[in-house]
Amino acid sequence: MIILFSLLLSQEFFAVDVGTEYFKIARSDFNGDPIIVNKPGYGKLIPSSIAFKSSNPITAPITNETMDNIELKFGRQALSVLSRNSSLGFQFVPRVFARKNSVADFNTTSLATPIQAMALSIVNLLIDFKFTSEMTFVLPHYWTSQQRQALSSVCQMYNIPIASFVDDTTAMAISYSATRYHRFRNHTISNPYTVLFIDIGGTTAKAYGIDFHCRDNKAYSSENYILWTEKSGGYWFRKKVAQQLNISLKKADKILKSESFENIEWIEEELNNLYRMIVRTTKKTNISTPIQEVQVIGGASTYPFINDLIRSATNCSNIKREFNGNEALALGGVYSAMQLADSSKFLPCYILKRPASNITLKCQKENVYCIRGFKCEQQIIENSNGCDEVSLFTDEISTPKGISRYFSTTKLLNISNMNFKDGEEGYGKFVMDPTFPQFKSITWCKKRPAKATPTTNNDNEKSESENANTSENANTSENGNNDEKTEVGSNENNQTAPEEEDECYPIQFTTRVERDDDLVDQMKWVHDFGKATLRRKEKLQLMAKVSDLVSRLASFFEKVDDQKIEAAVHVHDEQREAFKDLSTRYYNGEIDALPIYRLNETYSSIRDLAKGLRMNLDDEL
Repeated sequence: MIILFSLLLSQEFFAVDVGTEYFKIARSDFNGDPIIVNKPGYGKLIPSSIAFKSSNPITAPITNETMDNIELKFGRQALSVLSRNSSLGFQFVPRVFARKNSVADFNTTSLATPIQAMALSIVNLLIDFKFTSEMTFVLPHYWTSQQRQALSSVCQMYNIPIASFVDDTTAMAISYSATRYHRFRNHTISNPYTVLFIDIGGTTAKAYGIDFHCRDNKAYSSENYILWTEKSGGYWFRKKVAQQLNISLKKADKILKSESFENIEWIEEELNNLYRMIVRTTKKTNISTPIQEVQVIGGASTYPFINDLIRSATNCSNIKREFNGNEALALGGVYSAMQLADSSKFLPCYILKRPASNITLKCQKENVYCIRGFKCEQQIIENSNGCDEVSLFTDEISTPKGISRYFSTTKLLNISNMNFKDGEEGYGKFVMDPTFPQFKSITWCKKRPAKATPTTNNDNEKSESENANTSENANTSENGNNDEKTEVGSNENNQTAPEEEDECYPIQFTTRVERDDDLVDQMKWVHDFGKATLRRKEKLQLMAKVSDLVSRLASFFEKVDDQKIEAAVHVHDEQREAFKDLSTRYYNGEIDALPIYRLNETYSSIRDLAKGLRMNLDDEL
């Protein structure tokens, strides 16, 4: 099943917010403003759920041999199936996407992998739309390169054109700038307008500070500090209340939305996780500049008890809910897409991004590459004689549960040519790509041994401080500043040759980015499932024709036997026996169980029987 998304001549921008609990789609209207799309049959909030349904028990995993009779259910129909049997699918597909051994609450089925479930969900989400431009996906800022690569593979398989993957923090900053520019238009880089955003979603909550300012009639924003937790959110609140009262999650949600809900102790652990995260983010953000306002978004932020918690955690009275909690990020994705294409009527906002995780580069030693919420180094120096393999990995606290901590593994192909001798020392220079955690170049150097500097009478006349300064400059060069040669101790009578540069060689390398080894096989399964879905639809249409003919034949023979009609031709016993056999097979389910090619043969036999009895057939094969 290959879906081709046509690109029309008029320019229109689309964005999908890949939320844990709901997908949301937004587009630009004719005035260049973002609006939420109402998907027919689903509405504006599309539950990110998938279920597999069959009249027969389903054996895990689903294979090519068993997938023909399995029907897919999405959204609220999927939730209905899962409420009866959670092992038939995933309630929150994005929450388990590209993860392994994730939390049992969400990794509820082995019928398909989370990547396969996501692929089927994305196709179902977008199949009805005709796009006039590429699609922008708004993703959680902490999604790893592994998850983004998997989503890119899904889109590539189905020819879904991607404009960009935008972090939720970026989408929110651009949206705020486009609609609230007047609040920070008089603020400068040294005196920014700081907003604390608090996003309480289905299974995740996050808080992040953004500094806004203007310069030369342009808007700028800088990520200040970001924290997130997967131990708080609407699902966790509902689950605890449902367990306490032995009721459904849906009923628990209604109780939580009630102003009369007072049993806060039921969800104390989840609220404490949320409170500590907000307090810490508030303190870190306030270090550089005071927070001027708090903006609250996210579907679970509407629970009444959240207001007092945020007010206490931030100690801020200027708490606002000016953005639709469920729609803000999808709309922000459209603002971002229009800005990226230089087609926005709004003032563009230039963003200084901060790394979402601590990243370490390991060769012989562990070297700091990125510090979460601060910056990534553009060049990393390791004092060693090299290694065969270099890895980039995050710390555990920065990595979503179920995701590998490793970004990539890089093999140094010609490092063995360095041939270090006993006593020789070396160092490596890793130049990093500024846009992605990967290497632009790798160089390895042998340090030249220090040489004694010849002296003359004139040299001896130098002051001690001058000699000290010269020595300091030489040490700076030796410790890695090798872009320029440093000349040491020269005068008119005795010129000293420049110290030789370190002996450096470019290193050839190949990088393997961390990804699912069987991603290709998983995508093939999705492709095959699409074909099976088409076969199943074809079979349903064919069975409808079979049912109609069997019913008409039954009526015909009944009337002939009761002499209510006179047949146009003589009815032979062979024809009666043929119908009796077909009728028996039909009513006991044998025909319905046939594969599509056998069903076609059976349908042809029924038609031939009807033609032989001179019955009128309106349909044609």
